[in-house]
Amino acid sequence: MSANELDWSSGPASVSQPLLERPLDEAVAELYARLRLPVYGYVFATTGCRHEAEDVTQEVFFRLYLELRRGGRIGNLRSWIFSVAHNLAMSAHSREARQRSAEALQFSGRLGADPEDLLLSAERDRKMAFALKRLSARERQCIELRAEGLRYREIAAVLQVSVPAVQSFLARAIEKLKEDA
Repeated sequence: MSANELDWSSGPASVSQPLLERPLDEAVAELYARLRLPVYGYVFATTGCRHEAEDVTQEVFFRLYLELRRGGRIGNLRSWIFSVAHNLAMSAHSREARQRSAEALQFSGRLGADPEDLLLSAERDRKMAFALKRLSARERQCIELRAEGLRYREIAAVLQVSVPAVQSFLARAIEKLKEDA
């Protein structure tokens, strides 16, 4: 479907004839340029997250392009764009809320703990995160797979390396972790 087949009458008031004469990808790019900030503002107000708002805004216009390319008819373009933005923002907001709830639940399990224990636990977590960053990708993969309960032979099969290589990666990883402990 070309840009000429769109119903622009109920869309942005400033849609001009040159926009209607452009190929679909250029027309959508022009709409993105015109409506990106209002869509972003709405999504940001809904999610409260700048990065999420940027992602959702781009996804809205990507979906617009796909919908038009597949031949979908859109009666009110502006309304369609904001409806998609709303739905994506609500999904993102729900995902974020579930994640925050899980984190709060995990933290609340520690609320009854002694403040000193909480501080020590946080320090241990920070040190472990730092130590894990020092590991090579293979060392980290071996540690993670071993932590999941896989045997050396299974780790070797997953990573397509030899068992002695797995032993070597794990030995180096453990040494690095001990240094940082």
